[in-house]
Amino acid sequence: MRFNLIKNKSAEANQDDIKVDNTDVMEYTKKMIAEQFGAYGMADQLGENMDSFAQNYLQGENGENYRKVYEEMLNKRVLDFIKDKISIKEKKVDLDGFKKAVDKN
Repeated sequence: MRFNLIKNKSAEANQDDIKVDNTDVMEYTKKMIAEQFGAYGMADQLGENMDSFAQNYLQGENGENYRKVYEEMLNKRVLDFIKDKISIKEKKVDLDGFKKAVDKN
């Protein structure tokens, strides 16, 4: 729940940098289908039918598949955006220091 709040606020505040549109969802879905069929050596046979396969998949489960792909893409883009904006500093701690840090949260 906390991640969803952060994700939604970040996406809203940075709409120009973090956005997912229908074209993005279709391309991602086609890539996903190609990878699945590629495992069986059938990806090349899909060719012209790829758009149709992707559309059918996205409409499946009463549109729930579209929402899942959209959310997955949005999550990835928000995380990539945040990673670009922050810097990570490593800090060595002993076991007692780690336990204290965990107990604080």
